Amino acid sequence: MEIFEWVKDVEKIYEDLIEKAKNENLDELENLRTEQESIMEKKIVTFRELVGSALESLSKSLENENLFIKKKLKDFKKKMENSYNDNKENLIKLIIKDIGFDF
Repeated sequence: MEIFEWVKDVEKIYEDLIEKAKNENLDELENLRTEQESIMEKKIVTFRELVGSALESLSKSLENENLFIKKKLKDFKKKMENSYNDNKENLIKLIIKDIGFDF
């Protein structure tokens, strides 16, 4: 009968070892999951900052380009007005000639 008690003790030890290994593995997996979540959160924050910085830089660049284009359009408009005023008499003469009123 001692052999059966000894076998029962071995079975109990075996079950305890399996349960302990299972609990340790679960704890290790939980720690690993928590660690990976922390790493991902840090990466997300870094990517958000990078995207925010890129968008801010792009916005400033577009604003500068917009100002540049407005200035160029204003200069072009001024040149057209000056050119029209300089050539107004000639344009009037050409129009009168084209419509046949140049007697």
